[in-house]
Amino acid sequence: DIDFAIPALQDPWIIIMSSFQETTSSGQSTKARDMLAAYTRINESNSRHGENRAFVNFVDGGGWLARKRDLERLVSQCHYFINLQHLDMLEAIVLAHIPRSMRR
Repeated sequence: DIDFAIPALQDPWIIIMSSFQETTSSGQSTKARDMLAAYTRINESNSRHGENRAFVNFVDGGGWLARKRDLERLVSQCHYFINLQHLDMLEAIVLAHIPRSMRR
């Protein structure tokens, strides 16, 4: 359940999962669990293959305020945590994680 894969789903170096507009408690819990699973898989792959792939959580924030424990997990269980105010971070993330040979 990857929302965005950069440069491509077949060989993603940056995986972005978005919880933008997740509104139900069960939906938020499921999304938090899925995000943790993706982060864990990326860390395992990085360790096994000596790679520098990144996992980014994109969260709008508003609906997560009442789910403080899940929000804390989203912040701590990713390489980068961004929201609408920090979208400008994406360029630096791409430059830090996409191998030069893959950049256009």
